[in-house]
Amino acid sequence: LWGIAYNFCVPFFGAYQVGALGLSLVEVSVISMVTAVVRTAASPLLGRWGDRHSFSGLFAFCFAAEAAALLCIVFTVPANGRVMFLVYSVLTAVPQAGVGNAQLNLVYSEVSPSLRVGALAVQNAFTGALSFLSTLAAGLLVDRIREAGNTFFGHPVYAQQVLAMIGVLLSLLSLLYYLTVGRKVFGHAQADPTADHP
Repeated sequence: LWGIAYNFCVPFFGAYQVGALGLSLVEVSVISMVTAVVRTAASPLLGRWGDRHSFSGLFAFCFAAEAAALLCIVFTVPANGRVMFLVYSVLTAVPQAGVGNAQLNLVYSEVSPSLRVGALAVQNAFTGALSFLSTLAAGLLVDRIREAGNTFFGHPVYAQQVLAMIGVLLSLLSLLYYLTVGRKVFGHAQADPTADHP
């Protein structure tokens, strides 16, 4: 769900910055640098928090943070584009740093040692395939909205705003899944019968 939510929206935001929002390449570069600094600073902090508390709980925080970040794009238009896109970029840098950290550490805590390499391979392949398909689906939606004169169900809107709203819903769905199912499963890893024991 996270991969779908992220890749449904983010690949189309670059064109939104320099197209509809009218940001210059210098402004886009500055926003990218700010995002990189925030992500770099957030990564060790979130890693330490996950070590002390739980990496599954880190998922919940990141899903909520990404929903808040994407909500900024829902309300981003040319009149406020510079400020709102910067706010989005700062907010989204945090879950970007946390989700990768949590995913890797949960595989190490929940999957028996002999199966970890395979689990990571399956996870990455599955997420990559779904992410690719979600980007293709989003591209079709973008084309339809543009062909309709930047309207969606008769309302004037940019395609990226619609994508962001769908991303918000998918991020909240990820959070709901974690709260209702995921956290009941985490922490119940089975012992590995094939592992070497002293």
